[in-house]
Amino acid sequence: MKRASKRNKEIRYKRTAGNFLYALCLIPLYLIPYTSSAQRLNGTKDAADNIIIYGDSFLFSIHEPKGWTGDVDNAKNYNSNIIFYQSKEGLKKNTLIQVLTYKKQDEEVNKDLESDVSNFKEKNHDLKEQTNEVSNKKMYPAFSKLVYVENVFYQYIAYVNPGKEFHNAFSVSMNIAKRTATKEEISAFKEIVSSLVVFKR
Repeated sequence: MKRASKRNKEIRYKRTAGNFLYALCLIPLYLIPYTSSAQRLNGTKDAADNIIIYGDSFLFSIHEPKGWTGDVDNAKNYNSNIIFYQSKEGLKKNTLIQVLTYKKQDEEVNKDLESDVSNFKEKNHDLKEQTNEVSNKKMYPAFSKLVYVENVFYQYIAYVNPGKEFHNAFSVSMNIAKRTATKEEISAFKEIVSSLVVFKR
């Protein structure tokens, strides 16, 4: 069964990986990101690489993996609240990790993940999928899958639900052309999912 109608509406958006610009990837309209601002936490060593992202209806922090840059200014160009890349060339050539927050319809964000996978299947009949284990340090429920067409693209997707006290959930995605992610890329993806902490706004 498909999710409610607003989950089935789609818009095209950009994902980059390698030298390949993805127009084939689709996201539902409910995943249009809110306008974001950000600031870096100062003080303790542990907080040095954390970034606070906030908007009118949300406030969360996330860790910037070593060797990666967290970028809010360019995130809106990728329908995200914040993006991560390993160099400035990452916006065009290298792996891009996208994070966005969206208003939940209910607490079953695992069904949002399944809706994403279904959209991929509709567009790619050779699509394969496998579970991708992720966790969150605050014990927020997190669901993740790798969907791919061999030697074409590999899409790592995670959904995180901070709980009933919050109206928003989170999507984290990493798209790579023609190859699976390296250990370093998978580590960064999982670190970002794990580090997410949501605060009341």
